[in-house]
Amino acid sequence: MLKYHINDYKSKAELTADKLFTSLVSAFRSFEDFQTIESNRAGLAKMLDAASNMDFRSQNLFVSGLLMQLGTLLDVGKDDLLLLIRRRNEDGQDVVMAAVGNCDPVIGGKVEQVLDAEGVRQIAKAFSSRASYADDKRSIFMVPLPDLIDVAVYIGGPRKIKDTELPLIDKFCKKIVLAYQNFEFVEQSRLDQYAEIALLAKVTGRADFLTIPYIAGYGRLSRDIAQDMREKGALRMTYSRYPELIERAAMFADIGNDGIPSSILEKPAELSPDERTLLRSHPERGERTLRDVFATVAVGRVIGLAREVALTHHERFDGKGYPSGLKGMNIPLSGRIVAVANSYTALVSRRPWRAAFTHEQALAMIRQDSGSVFDPKVVDSLVAVIDGFRQRAPSRS
Repeated sequence: MLKYHINDYKSKAELTADKLFTSLVSAFRSFEDFQTIESNRAGLAKMLDAASNMDFRSQNLFVSGLLMQLGTLLDVGKDDLLLLIRRRNEDGQDVVMAAVGNCDPVIGGKVEQVLDAEGVRQIAKAFSSRASYADDKRSIFMVPLPDLIDVAVYIGGPRKIKDTELPLIDKFCKKIVLAYQNFEFVEQSRLDQYAEIALLAKVTGRADFLTIPYIAGYGRLSRDIAQDMREKGALRMTYSRYPELIERAAMFADIGNDGIPSSILEKPAELSPDERTLLRSHPERGERTLRDVFATVAVGRVIGLAREVALTHHERFDGKGYPSGLKGMNIPLSGRIVAVANSYTALVSRRPWRAAFTHEQALAMIRQDSGSVFDPKVVDSLVAVIDGFRQRAPSRS
């Protein structure tokens, strides 16, 4: 192509129809190569985006990125629909695991949301017969898997699957399904861990008013506050998953109540000096309990953060709190966040010695104590997130 540059008069004079045809074909092939590179780049970008933040949404991104790579290898047109579909054993519903095309919003949804009636019928038939299928509008290929999970590749469009491509599809889809299962296992483990922490907090909390929804509630509020602070740039020096960690760690705040009689925790009358001293020992009791765990078995970041929370969530920003009288920024960030989240949740909840305050009353009380009891930046983030938190929170009894 460089040989026949438009500014070269001699080459221009020698240009023939055959040479021009060759130049154009070469240019078109180069353009096709660029399209292939761009498609690979888009698929890789999805996988990298997902790998940096492995939650359920990124699970969809990850497997869709892998499917996009498969679509490129199979030369599936950009306007064609490429789906990876799984039949769920629990309810028999056919579900979209991954998608390439204009259907990202339905990933995880039913195939009826994507395909026409004939497509749905042919998918059901393929699953029932465990046989591949093709017509003028679609191709369906069954992926044999060792654990008997039914998975199918669906290509909507004139593109037909060739016999020579079957081994490639088989190998690629097995890897996609393995990635999907790994993500699913991590998500289920996370949910199980969350439930176990809430249950442990309930068992050790001793008081009837420390219910699992209550404990989980101030954990979620702590996460929302931390997320807002990170978005405002206040968490630049903390671990990137800090909001998720603080949600779990916050639920250990009152683990030190274990060993304090419920008659004191739920006493409707004013506490005696000895009872108040015992009650105020729960931060140090909780920290000792978690320190023993830390010294006995290998633990992750949550337990380390929980030790901070248990020990410091009753410290005050002006230094008049307990147990150590820490002041201002000397109070760990975790303790400052949970102090606000725990206080708001407690104020809007009923106690044996008082009725619940309204949301407006609780927010006004916390704002009034901003700068004395609470870190002003944490209070600002509470105000920023509280409406969204209340919309998502289950109703309290």
